[in-house]
Amino acid sequence: MYAIEYSREAAQDLKLTWDYRVFQTKEGYVIGEVLCEEQGRIISCTRESVEPFGDSFEQLIRDIESVKDALNKPVLTYDDIDQVAYAEWKKANDEANAQGQNMTYEQLMVELDNV
Repeated sequence: MYAIEYSREAAQDLKLTWDYRVFQTKEGYVIGEVLCEEQGRIISCTRESVEPFGDSFEQLIRDIESVKDALNKPVLTYDDIDQVAYAEWKKANDEANAQGQNMTYEQLMVELDNV
């Protein structure tokens, strides 16, 4: 999916979470993933549409329910992504990365599942 490294410290401090959201694009409407920081501000998103996925049938059902929940939230555009919040998060993440406290995307997802 992503080859992004997140700082373990930044992930814990900002309590990053993922969510599905509907985006309006020039071509129409798509489901995308957003990364939210602790106050709920969206700091990043996928630029391509995503589809439900599960390692098991039950996980696929839960993922489809999460996608359906996105239909009840306000529709976003890519311009709605909070660039100030992203800059704040990136600065904190870069500082932690400079101290060698990195984690992979997969490690971040495991930690978020444990929260």
